[in-house]
Amino acid sequence: MRVGRVYLSDGVPITMTHISLPGHKVPGLELLDIENRSVFHTIRARYGFTLRRAERWFTAALPTKEESERMGVSLHTPLIFIESIAYDAEGAALEYYQALYNSSLSRRGPD
Repeated sequence: MRVGRVYLSDGVPITMTHISLPGHKVPGLELLDIENRSVFHTIRARYGFTLRRAERWFTAALPTKEESERMGVSLHTPLIFIESIAYDAEGAALEYYQALYNSSLSRRGPD
C-alpha cells in the first residue's frame, strides 16, 4: 500500500511524501478516505498499530522532472531528501517513508 501527498504552507508546496506500508498489515486502507487525515492516526485507530521507533536519514537531492513540477521548483533547486523506516511495537518494519522538503520556504519571513 502506497500513499503519496504534497503538503502546502500558505498555499505553496513545501513537502512531498511517499509512504509505503505492508498491505497484509493494513488490508482495505486504500478504500478509506484519508484525505486531510493523518495516516498514522488512521493506522492506530483502524488497525491498532503504534509506531515504536524509527530510523531516519537526511541528504540533499535535486528533484526529478515530476517532483519539480509537483513541488513548483526548478530542476536545479536543492531539496532535503528524507528517508526513514518505522517499526511497530513488536519491532517489525511497518512503514517506509520518503520525502522531499523545500527548506528555503521554512526560512521565509513575513511579506
